[in-house]
Amino acid sequence: MKITLHELLGVLSTEFDIYRIPTYTGISIHNKSLHPNQHKLAIINSAIHRPVQLLLLPNAFNNEVNVIKKIAQINGLTLNIDRIVRRKRLRTLLSGSLDPPTVAPSPKRISYVRVPFLRPRSYKLSSELRIFNFKAAFH
Repeated sequence: MKITLHELLGVLSTEFDIYRIPTYTGISIHNKSLHPNQHKLAIINSAIHRPVQLLLLPNAFNNEVNVIKKIAQINGLTLNIDRIVRRKRLRTLLSGSLDPPTVAPSPKRISYVRVPFLRPRSYKLSSELRIFNFKAAFH
């Protein structure tokens, strides 16, 4: 992790970024190898975990997603990285919810998730939840 400190008009701010050594090639296990799929996808899952868990600025987050796309391409993996990142972010937000689900959701039934109302962001979150068969219950 790379941390940069900025001072502007007497106010100190921090900026986080993911650092890779200059000799990093992004090559892991190629898609045509005989390794199990879990091993091939491990580098992608690990790389997605980092920007989701860190407090990155939007520009740094988008740069990291582009690096992950490049790593997938280098290793011959055809994945929808944007969708995987969205799902991981959504799962992270839901796992941090104060009210964990008490009953396992049935596949036919829509599950409600209790989330705080944050104006326009709440509507965007609600639409993301609908993709995965959840419905937002704002409080």
